[in-house]
Amino acid sequence: MQFGESQEFYVQWRQRFSPEFISTNYLASGGGIKQVIITTGDKPSKLYASCEAIGVVTQTYYYNRFPILYNSCTGSSHHGPYDGFYESIPGDFKLQNARQSPFCLYSQAPNSYLPPSGNGFGWFPNEWMTFQIKIKTGPRVGDEFANSFVELWMAREGQPSQLVINWGPYYLSAGSQGEDQKYGKVFLLPYQTGKDSTQVHPTAYTWYDELIISRNRIADPAP
Repeated sequence: MQFGESQEFYVQWRQRFSPEFISTNYLASGGGIKQVIITTGDKPSKLYASCEAIGVVTQTYYYNRFPILYNSCTGSSHHGPYDGFYESIPGDFKLQNARQSPFCLYSQAPNSYLPPSGNGFGWFPNEWMTFQIKIKTGPRVGDEFANSFVELWMAREGQPSQLVINWGPYYLSAGSQGEDQKYGKVFLLPYQTGKDSTQVHPTAYTWYDELIISRNRIADPAP
């Protein structure tokens, strides 16, 4: 099954992090740690890679261990590539815009995004966390799905999920009309952009489980 314009779907997965995966200060020249890429499904005539026009990517905000979302490796008419879902407010940006006061703000850098100084929802070690993304595409207008919405929920093990990002209406990149890209592939990967391969550090682990794709909101895992 693949999803194009004016459709709605949900992707849920569970993920576990070792303490080393969260605490290691990785040396890197950019990006952050990716968790999931929801992107273009393959066609009989073409296999699509992880970095495509329509991709919605979950990754950490640089090397702070809390997730943000961005759209597209190419950009489109209304925005450039790697467009972060950061809500602009007077003098600042909300990095996880659905969090309540004291929010999760750009100005809380370098180490105050998470409680008690901030209210970002971060990773926790040694438990199965649950993540769920909703993508609701609008009609295709040129190289975009206009009036689209994307949401991210997170839950600690045994606890109800909380809304972290609520984004839209937004112009999701759609690629060229002739190519007609549709969502149909999920990459589960702890990829670190620009990681320094010479750094010596403890071995870190992350595990994935229970990937679900649905047309309807997926219930939280049972405690």
